[in-house]
Amino acid sequence: MQKFIISGLTVVLILVAPVAFAATITGTAPQLSVNISGTWHPIDVSAEFNSAIADANTELAKYKDQEDLATGFANANMYSTSAATQQGYPNYSLFAVTTGVMVGVQAPTTNIDYYTSGKIEDDIKAKGDLYAGVAGSVAVNVGINIGFLVPGLYVNGKFGKFDSAWVYDNDDFSFNTFIAGVGVQYSLFDAIGTGLLRWRGLMIGSGLVYQSTKVAYKVELDPKYENFNNTTYNVSGVVVVDPSFKVTLDMYTLSVPLELTTAVQFLWLFNLTLGAGVDVVTGNADLVLKAAADATVDNLKLNSSSIPKDQYQVTPGNLTIDGSTLGKKPSLARARVMTGVGFNLGPVKIDVPIIYYFKSGAAVGVTAGIVW
Repeated sequence: MQKFIISGLTVVLILVAPVAFAATITGTAPQLSVNISGTWHPIDVSAEFNSAIADANTELAKYKDQEDLATGFANANMYSTSAATQQGYPNYSLFAVTTGVMVGVQAPTTNIDYYTSGKIEDDIKAKGDLYAGVAGSVAVNVGINIGFLVPGLYVNGKFGKFDSAWVYDNDDFSFNTFIAGVGVQYSLFDAIGTGLLRWRGLMIGSGLVYQSTKVAYKVELDPKYENFNNTTYNVSGVVVVDPSFKVTLDMYTLSVPLELTTAVQFLWLFNLTLGAGVDVVTGNADLVLKAAADATVDNLKLNSSSIPKDQYQVTPGNLTIDGSTLGKKPSLARARVMTGVGFNLGPVKIDVPIIYYFKSGAAVGVTAGIVW
């Protein structure tokens, strides 16, 4: 399940990383001193540094704040909150305990032609932003039939936490999430039939779910090079400015789901879920950019001969990235339809829930548990 989350996140982040250039690059020039005939001489490379910075900013000038990207990630965060859902097995007698993983994705559109004809690349180049995002969740969900208090009433509690550092340690990509929620369901119609063909009834449900997610990844950009030639001391070399940066998406959502679900069991083994609903959502998403490299000098020569490393000193220049997008909210309300295909092995249930959110959002997951 953990690998499923990381794989889904990696694929989508590879697609959206090239648009995350909402940046203005500034900094301080590297400091260079060269030992010439026993005397250390400072070599000024500030002009070449400024030229390299200007080249980087010219390349990035067309990109604007990543408002659509931040909103897309906030929406995807909410889409993934149905991890460990028990929608496929309503009207249980005593309790249900499930665990599961779910990945939510916000896509720019459901039009396949948009992705195959080059339109997505055109939009990225023209707007510097993309309405897209991905988030994942892992949870344990415990439901209890409290029909002894109110016939047909069920309550559940959900909790989960995941950190990619538990699986692997990677400075270029990290992901962690936390989810907690409560829910209540009421049976409008009881289940009827047998294992050969059994309608599991009709349920109406609501609840409150909080989820926070933090995703960080590195965007690699081509370094900018500027040659310099100090005629006073006949020292030459190259100023190197690496504009690569790290993107951190820090977001949370608080959602109230309202849903109507039903399910059918057939041939004892198979289960099919159908449903519809709407999520009322609040939350926040911050997209923060920080420089991931610095500025330095390379290929140093004195009178056209390479300078030994012990004959020069370089203090790298600091780089600063300015261009974060803060305070973006998810969409207030999102309508959805749900389905799922499951397998019954006595009290053991395995389910693959699929949710489509109107306006090109989706979530898919895997759930396993015991329903009694």
